[in-house]
Amino acid sequence: TEITIPSCVETIGLEAFTWCKNLKKVVIGSGVTTIKRGAFSVCPSLDDVTIGDSVKVIENGAFATTAISEITIPDSVEQISGAFSECHSLVKFKSSRASEDGRALIFDDGRLVALTVIGLKEYTTPKGVHTIDGYALSSLYDDIEFTKLSISEGVTTIRENAICFCQNLKTIELPSTLTSI
Repeated sequence: TEITIPSCVETIGLEAFTWCKNLKKVVIGSGVTTIKRGAFSVCPSLDDVTIGDSVKVIENGAFATTAISEITIPDSVEQISGAFSECHSLVKFKSSRASEDGRALIFDDGRLVALTVIGLKEYTTPKGVHTIDGYALSSLYDDIEFTKLSISEGVTTIRENAICFCQNLKTIELPSTLTSI
């Protein structure tokens, strides 16, 4: 099953397509500016998403618990929070704002807004990050082997719920530049 959201739609509503177990592909039209919380959550077959260049906001859990392995985030996106929690296939962000390894999504102001560590045991945040936003790294349950996060020097702020539900995480190395958790 696939769906194309037409350009006449501005907002994809709260949990609009939640639990669509056969949904495999979504194309989000050029008129959409906001993808609300849980819009495509718990769509276990969803592995192909195209986000239109007009999208500015992707809310918490918008694509949670899907089969997405790579996602392109357009430069139009100004706000994103926990959109990909429990995406146990997600290994790469494609964007001009993606880190060199594609694992982190970093906005121009130095905010790390999303991080995927699927398939890794350890990760060090990229240089140039000043803030780790809420839900940047969340919902890594028992089946994930990620155990160590090193936060690079230069990070001053770790926001509320930035690192949460990471059950196997054993070590977090904090930088001397950190002033707020």
